[in-house]
Amino acid sequence: MRGLLIISLLSLVSAVYGQVDDPMIYTRSFTNKLRQHRIDFYQPVERWLHIADTQEDEYMEYDAVLHDEAELEIRIRLIPDEKAYSRAPHIEVMRTIAHISTNDPEADIRVSQINHRWVVENYNADWALYADFKPKEAFSAYPKGRILCIYREGRALIQYIILHDEEELDPYFEMPLSFID
Repeated sequence: MRGLLIISLLSLVSAVYGQVDDPMIYTRSFTNKLRQHRIDFYQPVERWLHIADTQEDEYMEYDAVLHDEAELEIRIRLIPDEKAYSRAPHIEVMRTIAHISTNDPEADIRVSQINHRWVVENYNADWALYADFKPKEAFSAYPKGRILCIYREGRALIQYIILHDEEELDPYFEMPLSFID
């Protein structure tokens, strides 16, 4: 009996330590795209993000859709650099924002380009921008949205869309991912 207890305990310890070194796999496809484009996706410490089944809607396709307990939704799209429109990230992000944000003339869209030095140091990228907007009702039931776009030449354009109803976003969302050298 004691031997069985020791073997069970060793198996549990081995499993826990094995999980620390292994990257989290959300879906095989999304994890493979992260590896292919050498993107580091950070799991937030204070939020439990879990994968959802939604992979596309009438507006776009997604590589991953995540939810957390706070009823927040994240939609991630990775556009390979080989795609012609990924090489003009500023145009692609404006096209995406126009496509998913409300047409209400009273709704503001606040676009903020991020300091180039910060982009290089924190995202290991060439360009980044974020925009706060009000989503179209057909796109999301959430009243607020933020799109973070990060681009690295020769790799990919990342579109990280956060849909929420929070007054202020968690600081985690300032740097949820970066390119790996």
